[in-house]
Amino acid sequence: MSTRLVFLPGRHGLGRSALRSLGFSANVKSSITTPIFSPRTSCSPFCGIRQNTSSSSQAEAVQKTEHHGSCHCTAVKVTLKTAKSTAELGARECQCSYCKVHGGSHTSDPEGELLVKAAPGAINRYRFGTGTADFLLCSNCGVAPAITWRQEGAKLLGVVRVQALENRDEFLKHEKQMNVNAENWEDRVSRRSRSWTPTVLEELGGK
Repeated sequence: MSTRLVFLPGRHGLGRSALRSLGFSANVKSSITTPIFSPRTSCSPFCGIRQNTSSSSQAEAVQKTEHHGSCHCTAVKVTLKTAKSTAELGARECQCSYCKVHGGSHTSDPEGELLVKAAPGAINRYRFGTGTADFLLCSNCGVAPAITWRQEGAKLLGVVRVQALENRDEFLKHEKQMNVNAENWEDRVSRRSRSWTPTVLEELGGK
């Protein structure tokens, strides 16, 4: 439905040239004018601001890349979905006693998603230190492609082992050492909460 405005004559009336400058077409024989609205604006010519309201101006869904990997025998598979580049994610070479022995480096994205899918009976959980994080060991080949942790009442979070990913070399180009041995419990909870990835663990045939 078109919008029609009526301008009454008087000392404050607008001339035709002024109307045209505001985006109106004026009928010489009538005081009725019809505003010309662009379909790409949600504002009348009087507001002086053009606002793009087309669907393309809305926040577009962020495109996420999937990084796939698994343990050695592929019984435990991992998929990291992230909008960040491998350079942004990097690889954290953990200096804890376990990772020093196994050569583990990990990565995560708090704005991404981590899916761990395991065959029936394929996961053994190993804990040490504070006994709060689960190293998800394949019961067949012994590789731990992911670590998960859940604070009481919170969602499951995790990190993925870079060496278990198919494109591991792209991550390892940006590897840096990380030593968390001196962390107290509060600092550890804070770090995991802000940097680990929301995780879904699917144990097929499990509980």
